[in-house]
Amino acid sequence: MRFVWIISPWPFSSKVFFPDTMFTQDDIGTKGTVIHELAHLADILASFPPTSPLNTHIPKDGLNGSLASKSASELFPDQEQTLTNYSKKNSQEYWAEAIAIWVYGQEYDNSRNPLTVQQDNFIYDLFGGTHAP
Repeated sequence: MRFVWIISPWPFSSKVFFPDTMFTQDDIGTKGTVIHELAHLADILASFPPTSPLNTHIPKDGLNGSLASKSASELFPDQEQTLTNYSKKNSQEYWAEAIAIWVYGQEYDNSRNPLTVQQDNFIYDLFGGTHAP
C-alpha cells in the first residue's frame, strides 16, 4: 500500500491511500485517480465563508445563514449534468471527478460531458489556471 502524506488540520484526513493495484491502470487512469483523491483533500480543506464570492448560493438568514461555511463540493454548480458514472454517487465524488476532468479533459474515465462554463469558472477561481482541452 502506497500513500501520500499531506499536512492537514483535520484529524485522520492527512493521508491518502492508494492500493498497489491502482498503479496497474493506464497512465491517465493512474494520474486521474491521484488527482481525484487530492481533490477530496482540497474539498475538506477549502471552506468558504459567506463573504467569499464563491459562496453565492447560501441563504443569508436562518440556521444556514451568516455563519455558514460551505465546502467546494457543496458549492460546485451544475451537478445535475453527469460527468462520469462515479460522479452520480454524491456531491463529493462529483467534485473529485470534475477536478480530474478539469486536469485531464475528457480522456479521464471516458467522461461523458465537458465541464460547464460555470464549473470551469468556479475551479479557476479556486485554483487559478486553465483546464485541459
